[in-house]
Amino acid sequence: MKRIIIAVSILILASLAYLFFRKNMSQTGEISSNAFTLQHPETIDKFFYSNKKGEFLTFTKSKDGNWQVDNGKHKYNADTASINLMLKMIMPRIQVQSPVSDAAKDNVTRDMAINAVKVQFYSNKEEVKTFFVGSKTANDLGTYMHLPGTDRPCVVKIPGQEGYLTPFFNLDIDNWRSLVILGVPSFQIRELEIKWPEQPENGFRIVRDGDNIQLLNKDGKIIPASRNRILSYLEMFSNITREAGAPGGINRSKRKDSILRASPFFQIRITKQNGEKSILSLHHIPVSLETYTPETREGVLKVYETETYWGVLQGSDEIWILQDAIMKNRMKTLSDLSNGSSK
Repeated sequence: MKRIIIAVSILILASLAYLFFRKNMSQTGEISSNAFTLQHPETIDKFFYSNKKGEFLTFTKSKDGNWQVDNGKHKYNADTASINLMLKMIMPRIQVQSPVSDAAKDNVTRDMAINAVKVQFYSNKEEVKTFFVGSKTANDLGTYMHLPGTDRPCVVKIPGQEGYLTPFFNLDIDNWRSLVILGVPSFQIRELEIKWPEQPENGFRIVRDGDNIQLLNKDGKIIPASRNRILSYLEMFSNITREAGAPGGINRSKRKDSILRASPFFQIRITKQNGEKSILSLHHIPVSLETYTPETREGVLKVYETETYWGVLQGSDEIWILQDAIMKNRMKTLSDLSNGSSK
């Protein structure tokens, strides 16, 4: 009996949501082909995604042009490049392919009443555009969207391109987080320290005082080095990126705490001109059954992955995956930068 009551309650709630969604549709027939188009995306400084489950994301643009994303529990720097792609390349080009047919209208409307994502764009605190985003079409070539005040949902796509648009309106905050795990413009760096805990003699410091830049070994001795080489090296720390997506699966493993406590094999320590410090530590990833190439080029079995590392930023308990292709030019030793080096 209890199960029947629960089932009936769910059915009633779904029906009410469906009726509410339909009530907010007028009986207008014609829908403009650019009904969902964002005409002036450069003016957008805030937008919201939300659904009927109470989940939401708030995107806010800062004065420097970068974005932050907030879900009420966490606030992160957002992937500004992905947001600009959505705002400036997707939204100005989306077109209505067709309103949904009479035969499909009720099913699409019912699904959107429960599962749609509400999208709201703002400029200078004024609402510019609001619409609902549903699922992809059965052929994966379009996306169902509904504009409040119109008769029915529409199939929307980008002319000349195949595919659906739902990934641009997802509510997973991890998909919107910045890929930059460490980024300090070179002119803001007062001191850069590179540590190789397993080979301390390879470590060094670069100290900047105005126009004066010095390379020092681990004991603080000044080492002759090319000024241009050092300046080029400092530029590499303005944008260190991780792999896209959620934090690595190791974050859900019992091994996470032991990794966070372990000594890294490589570490970057940056002190900014204002005294702020950033520390990025790299840890080896042991080979596993998922290792793509278990041997080195010389045919020797690997102990650790050679193409990826675990990365941990001080102050965070998240472990990210960083690629060797990104890190290798930043993982220098003292001899790489001192005079006489050809690297």
